[in-house]
Amino acid sequence: MAKPRIFLSSTCYDLSIIRDELTRFLEERGFEVINSEKSSFGVTPGLHSHSACLEAVNEADYFLLIIGKRRGETYIGSEKSITNEEYNRAVSLGIPCIVCVLREVFDYIKTYKKNPGADHSHIVDDVRIFHFIEYIASGHSDNWIHRFETIDDLKKILTAQFAHCLYLFSRNLRPNKKEKESKEKIYITEFPTNLNKLLEKKLSQEEETILRNGLYKLHQIIVKILKADIKKDAKLEKLKCLWIFGRYGELIHNWSSCLLSMNMDNFKQYAWSYYRAKRVFNQFREFGVDGWIDEDGENIYIKFEEENEDNGIAWALKDYVDTLLSQHDEENAYKLFCAADMRCYSLI
Repeated sequence: MAKPRIFLSSTCYDLSIIRDELTRFLEERGFEVINSEKSSFGVTPGLHSHSACLEAVNEADYFLLIIGKRRGETYIGSEKSITNEEYNRAVSLGIPCIVCVLREVFDYIKTYKKNPGADHSHIVDDVRIFHFIEYIASGHSDNWIHRFETIDDLKKILTAQFAHCLYLFSRNLRPNKKEKESKEKIYITEFPTNLNKLLEKKLSQEEETILRNGLYKLHQIIVKILKADIKKDAKLEKLKCLWIFGRYGELIHNWSSCLLSMNMDNFKQYAWSYYRAKRVFNQFREFGVDGWIDEDGENIYIKFEEENEDNGIAWALKDYVDTLLSQHDEENAYKLFCAADMRCYSLI
């Protein structure tokens, strides 16, 4: 009978006792554990040990990551740790990940961020462990981090997680379930046939044209995000990022275009961390949005690729959010924003 395979990822030396205990715990419950410390761990001839570990991830049904106080070896093919690369491989393959971090290490991150240049060796052997944890937390999927203090905590976490997986599996076995379920409906409002309320802004004809064109281009960007073949949470991340810049960003004009800028600390308050922002910005490019953080990490910016002297997209984003908030409370304004509803500019 085939058994579900769990890849156990962690540094070995400091967590060897935990690895042994978890391996026994999982094997007693019918799982096959891929543990590099076991004699049964298969290695393809000619491979470096690091590559052998990554190759073994390919065979896993679940990926269990335990993070303690040691970073472990650096992978031969990058500057990341081998544990980091194992996690990246699992995520890229869509393998369900269960991430557990020693509570003492997780709780110390706030202290580290207040004074990153201090000596933190009493907690971790390498501060890049904190960076790795923040990187995991910044993902839009499999970013839940469980905190543990003892091996019993880990056993309880795993018992609960696999019970939940079994529950999800059993629901999928129900007859005619797929026929009864319909895809979640995406609400998209067409671009208004008139934007007569722009007249109330008393703009020059040229300014009104630039704003009108910018609103049309912005509408296209939002609709493209809503219709993209990506997870719902990934769509919401991008829409929230646009909303935050429209709500709190400052317009900055330069010789070729208009940017929106925010202080990084303010962005963190309303949105996410540095690492998550960078990931969202990387994914934004296919939608015609460029985002970046300055070298000292103090300010964060976005601009639009189609922004030019005829299309004021950044201006349109700022004005669109302000106009929605002038007519609705924040919650309802955001819902309309996420449906590309620009009827706030129409006289009905």
